[in-house]
Amino acid sequence: MSDPSSDFDPVRRLAAAGRWREARERYQRILKKAGRDWRPYYLAGMLEASGGDFDRAERALTKASALAPEEPQVAINFAQVLMHRGETGRALELLDPFGRRLRASPPVQKLYGTLLLEAGREPEAKEALETALAGGDDPAVLNNLALIARAGGDLHRAATLLERALGKDEGFEVRNNLAAVYVALGRFDSARALFDAIRAMAGLDPRAHRALATYLRDTGQLTDAVTAARRAVAADPSAASSYAMLAELEDRKSSLDEALLVSRRGLKLSPSDQHLTALSGRSLRRLKRADEARQLLEPAAKSATPGPDTHRLGFELAQSLDALGDYDGAFSWFEKANRVQLEQARGALADPAKAFAEVAALTVAFESAPTWSGATPEETDSETDPVFLVGFPRSGTTLLDQVLDAHPRVQVLEERPLITGLAANLGADGGLYPGALETLSEDRRKELREGYFAARNRFLKPADGAIFVDKMPLNIVHAGLILHIFPKARFILALRHPCDVCLSCLMQSFALNHSMAVFCSLEDTARFYRGVFALWQLYRTHLNPPVVTVKYEDMTRDLQGAAGPVLEFLGLDWDDRLAEFHIHARSRGHIATPSYAQVTQPLYNHAVARWKRYGTVMTELAATLEPEIDRLGYGE
Repeated sequence: MSDPSSDFDPVRRLAAAGRWREARERYQRILKKAGRDWRPYYLAGMLEASGGDFDRAERALTKASALAPEEPQVAINFAQVLMHRGETGRALELLDPFGRRLRASPPVQKLYGTLLLEAGREPEAKEALETALAGGDDPAVLNNLALIARAGGDLHRAATLLERALGKDEGFEVRNNLAAVYVALGRFDSARALFDAIRAMAGLDPRAHRALATYLRDTGQLTDAVTAARRAVAADPSAASSYAMLAELEDRKSSLDEALLVSRRGLKLSPSDQHLTALSGRSLRRLKRADEARQLLEPAAKSATPGPDTHRLGFELAQSLDALGDYDGAFSWFEKANRVQLEQARGALADPAKAFAEVAALTVAFESAPTWSGATPEETDSETDPVFLVGFPRSGTTLLDQVLDAHPRVQVLEERPLITGLAANLGADGGLYPGALETLSEDRRKELREGYFAARNRFLKPADGAIFVDKMPLNIVHAGLILHIFPKARFILALRHPCDVCLSCLMQSFALNHSMAVFCSLEDTARFYRGVFALWQLYRTHLNPPVVTVKYEDMTRDLQGAAGPVLEFLGLDWDDRLAEFHIHARSRGHIATPSYAQVTQPLYNHAVARWKRYGTVMTELAATLEPEIDRLGYGE
């Protein structure tokens, strides 16, 4: 059998000269004589892939794969083509047998690990990518391993991996990802240096200015973030994503007329841009022009081609329908938007099953009241042990955060993953969380405490005499860990009617991680709610933490009365500045939750008992949550 590679040399020369029509005619003549030989089809597929025509490449490689199903090079290159086409499932199905067989091949393990990561098979992806590193520090491999580490809460490992990648690849993606990890770690000077390097390197590249705008937003420098976003627009006035960034920032400033103007300017350049359409509808709704918002969003949402921004259209249309009193229509679109968002994000970094598994593991660990669950070191100072503001998301934690931070003697750190970082850090002991708590030595506890405060001080160093509050709602899940590290910690528990909480979670377009992915389904949200509060009850029973409870509904009716027990719990008196929390909230710059639009305005109560407007679906949910409704004091 002759070697078809030499027959393809003239084809390659024609393709290299851009004479693709002649090249294809020539290789088609070769394929007619190929018979059962897979090699010409393989070579044709690789030629088309090199030219970026993945449709033709797929057709040729499909034939090669059918003729030679056990040929590794066909499977590997066909999988790459399918990955480029976004067909991760098919690519992985094709590569799975070879990925397991060729464990000693770093290039194969790199591709295999990347596909496994996209498919949500995180442990297998990590194993394959770690194997790929045997071939040297590949920046793409290091970057993917950093994504896995960050998703697991191990920010320090993510930073280490990306720093290694930076030594091999100083391009935009690695620098930008490393800078984002530095921000999450509170290493703001290091992050700013990277962003400045990105900007200097990129020149007029609008991505650099958008990256800087994101950094400035996330570090509370909202005015400067707007300036950076305007520079992105000026650098390339045709880039729709720069207008979207600027409109989003103006929305966060509550500069609604300007946000609407910017989004409309972007839409003139890119009329089908889904993000800009959603932002324009959002501005109209917030300007009390909900019917105009509906007229803009409804046709766009109904005709939308699925993509990374499609869910934004659905969420904004649903919010407009809610404002117009069309609750059936709103609920339908909230459900659809959540399904679309989860489908786009599902994988290693957004798997609701992992959130359920964590709560289940903690429940098993604490339900038998093991002797180690009450172990407490004695030398900690109650004045330095933090106060933790916890609760289920959408329970009024952000409102209470803004109220408390308005007090001159309170400083609140908003939603930083300090405790989940401690959980990840426990893995350094060779054990797994929560099992590692059982054998935690006093020296290790001290090390973890010191690490927590060092990380906290990067974000916020409380003034002398100030009461420090760590606000992260789902730290309620980790109360057992918190009390192992800070035995004199105190808790503020924010509550809201369970049905309102679950509905509000469905109504929010969260940035998805494992926990936030739970809220893409009303059924999952309710099941998670029950699991979280069953776990909290175990902590209350076995560890008896000091706790004060405040209800969202009480805050909307009588803020001073509702805040009174909390202030007494903290040893503080009422201060009239608490009543003007919304003014204080605007001065804080960045509010890292979906509630930023609500807590920068005076108190309102139209979100109380919202669930009752949503009819049968919510009355059925109320029946499911009846034990929690009664236990938390919301029974009729």
